[in-house]
Amino acid sequence: MRRHTVILGLAALLPFAPAAWQLLQRGIPDLLFTGDGAALELRVLHATRSVQLLGPYSLFGWSHPGPAYFYLALPFYEAAGERGPALNLFAFIVNAAAALGIVYSARRQFGSLTAFAIAALTSVYLLVGAPFVITNEWNPILPILPFALLTVLTVPLALGESRALPIVAFLASAIVQTHVGFGAPIAALFAVALVAHRMGGVRSSILKKGRIATVVVLAVCWALPIYEALTARPGNIQWLIEFFAPDNLAKQTWTVAWTAMREQLAVLPLALVRTVGVSTDGPPRLQTLLLVAQGAALLAIVLSSVRNRDRGFVVLGVIPLALFSVSILAVRAIRQEVEFYLVAWISVIGLITWIVFIAYLTRWLESRFPKFRPVVAVSAVVWLLAALSGPVLRPPVFRERDVATEALTGEIDAFLLAHSVGHPLIRIESRETWPIAVATVLHLYKRKVPVYVEDRWLYIVGKQFTAPAGRYPELRFISRTSGQTGSRTTVADSDDVTVYFVPPS
Repeated sequence: MRRHTVILGLAALLPFAPAAWQLLQRGIPDLLFTGDGAALELRVLHATRSVQLLGPYSLFGWSHPGPAYFYLALPFYEAAGERGPALNLFAFIVNAAAALGIVYSARRQFGSLTAFAIAALTSVYLLVGAPFVITNEWNPILPILPFALLTVLTVPLALGESRALPIVAFLASAIVQTHVGFGAPIAALFAVALVAHRMGGVRSSILKKGRIATVVVLAVCWALPIYEALTARPGNIQWLIEFFAPDNLAKQTWTVAWTAMREQLAVLPLALVRTVGVSTDGPPRLQTLLLVAQGAALLAIVLSSVRNRDRGFVVLGVIPLALFSVSILAVRAIRQEVEFYLVAWISVIGLITWIVFIAYLTRWLESRFPKFRPVVAVSAVVWLLAALSGPVLRPPVFRERDVATEALTGEIDAFLLAHSVGHPLIRIESRETWPIAVATVLHLYKRKVPVYVEDRWLYIVGKQFTAPAGRYPELRFISRTSGQTGSRTTVADSDDVTVYFVPPS
């Protein structure tokens, strides 16, 4: 039994081996984040001072519901000497833990052979289907694999087993706090679990310790967002409620939503094909066929399980079907361009779907052809190794150093010191310069140089940079293509950005 545990753990962690090797070789580099990475790091820095109450920013002006991301990342960030790429290490640990959780939970529910096959399937998803996941610190991407773990853990809850309830409460809270877009699929998970629980007539006996632990977990996770909602006028939760009002949830056409769902649900089946060396880009007709085939197979599993009174597989099969519906509604609710990062999470529904297929198929094979167990195990090993060695372009563990931005921020820092400029106000005159301006705020903040930011950009960097009433020297960030000059002192410039100094008037 212990040997199986070790083998399953190694299988679950195998897709993380290339990234782990890079981490061991390079360590945690000291480089400056820009844009969204810089905004996330700023909030982790706020967490070090216990003043971060909310989650990552949204371009709509509100924040995601809570700061779980930042406080969970904090130990890694401090251990790395407050270096931004520590967030990549944090993402690596989160995803590795999620992969282990998926495999060990599958073992508990379906047995070691099925869990081993699911480990191979997860490797294909991570290494071939969605190779951006493993060390990506961005908040729309980081919760993807933990959501798959949450799904697997929800099944025993639906069947009346409540021991994992505190873990489920924590996972659900941390995921939705990191990106509110996961709120709808999480609600769908719990709705399926609740309906299955009620229809099955199962009365789960939640021990007093379990109830207390769950309440404590929820209280800890949501204390800061609730405090902010009670002390701010209006609070972030009120902004979210207003933003997601029912009359605001149909901004995209059904065609756009269908296309996005179809493309993402084809990610894993096409990855399985590419793993064995067959190249395909997945044209729309093939994507549609794959979507219909997956839905039909799930429905067949559900109907067969209903007939056999197998509640576990009924619940397991209904969950991805429910998520299919939620995903298309979620895409319809997107108010901006349907960017990749807003729909990438749908690809994990494909992983969940194929976990259902693998679990059902292996159980069927074991019940009818016991001698096929070695064949299943060997096939899983082949898929694991093929995914690991496949010729798939994978991003590096850490982003490339932005030499131009680091030089620019260094020039700004030197200028402020040489001219004894105190409390400059960052003003972004050209919108496209905001990633470099935020990097400058991060650089100066880490250097303990007091800096303010104009009000309209505080939603990105945090209200901690609000300027009190008064006049301040300004650092104005302008695109070099804007043609704006005037009688201003040039502080620093790069190929894309010029920074001017304007004394207080």
